[in-house]
Amino acid sequence: SNTQKGDFVIIQFGHNDGVITKKNYTNPAQFRLNFVAFVNEVKAKGATPILCTPVARRKFDEKGKPEPTHGEYPEIIKAVAKQENVTMIDMEKLTSIMLQDAGVEPSNKFFHKFAPGESPLYPHGLDDNTHFNEEGAKKVAEIFVKEIKNQKIKNFIKLIRR
Repeated sequence: SNTQKGDFVIIQFGHNDGVITKKNYTNPAQFRLNFVAFVNEVKAKGATPILCTPVARRKFDEKGKPEPTHGEYPEIIKAVAKQENVTMIDMEKLTSIMLQDAGVEPSNKFFHKFAPGESPLYPHGLDDNTHFNEEGAKKVAEIFVKEIKNQKIKNFIKLIRR
């Protein structure tokens, strides 16, 4: 409701939408309809939508290559971006490259990892391969900004420089 003409609205979903056991599960057909609706609502306000695929989870195959974990949802986002002629940033691909470059074990540093007894919040430990810690979040933000600049998204770059 606060969106105004000239704003940029970054839209990214997928982690829980695609997990059938989660209460937020959204089937692929509805997921696509939701993205089309979001894009049209943003455009109707004179703002610019930017669609992003979900970031990669930390899951590697036996050869140490990141595995996709979002099923068809990233492809739905890409298709909506193409159909609606809006900018799309493939964060799944870009963060997969980040994880690949870091390596299987070193990539742990980007996620919430606590041994039992290390954190009072997680007395039994935590091995989270989905949610980035502060270091990982900063790295992902840097990747996003770099891609905004690579795609030369008008007026957004001016906001970054402020």
